[in-house]
Amino acid sequence: MALNETEAGMKRFPDSKYMFIVAADVAEEWFRVTREAGILEWAKHLLEEAQKRLLDPDLNERLKRLWRL
Repeated sequence: MALNETEAGMKRFPDSKYMFIVAADVAEEWFRVTREAGILEWAKHLLEEAQKRLLDPDLNERLKRLWRL
């Protein structure tokens, strides 16, 4: 459910860095609970693309955090 809400938020607000940070949060929590990396890889890709487009340093820091998992 959280993943669906995240995707809807990113579609509605594609230029909001906060939507991508929420995607990273959802992926991180899913990974911590299940140890499945699929959603984590999805979030990494999203943050990489958003960082290129939005050029926001907060996204880069959040991406580094995901890579450390």
